[in-house]
Amino acid sequence: MHYHYIEDSNGDLVDLIPYCSDTCHRLDQGDSYQGWNGCHESQSSERCTYCDDPIRGIEDGLMMGDSRYEGDLNTIKAAIADNGNVVVVSESNGRWTVEIGYDDKRCHGIAEWGAGSSLDEAWRYAAGAWLQ
Repeated sequence: MHYHYIEDSNGDLVDLIPYCSDTCHRLDQGDSYQGWNGCHESQSSERCTYCDDPIRGIEDGLMMGDSRYEGDLNTIKAAIADNGNVVVVSESNGRWTVEIGYDDKRCHGIAEWGAGSSLDEAWRYAAGAWLQ
């Protein structure tokens, strides 16, 4: 789970906008994205502000803090390399996302495909990026 923090002029927190992943956070916030503050191990009834997927909390096996690894609408493939690099390919509501993280940090590289793209195409991209 990710939150976009909104603070007032005094630096006090006035709102938290929930996201299921760093990808949705970056896509929704664009230039106002200022990084993320870590993953939150929470179970929640909130939905992602960008993609409207339910936010289910951390998936410990991938150490990613991302809710996109469960759910009827999503397809996930992931691989963890010996050097600690993580590549995740996900599909949600017709959008394919490839996320590449290093040293347990998320999203040093992101690529998205629209509807009509195949999982194989997305996975080939991920595998190529992973080997670089």
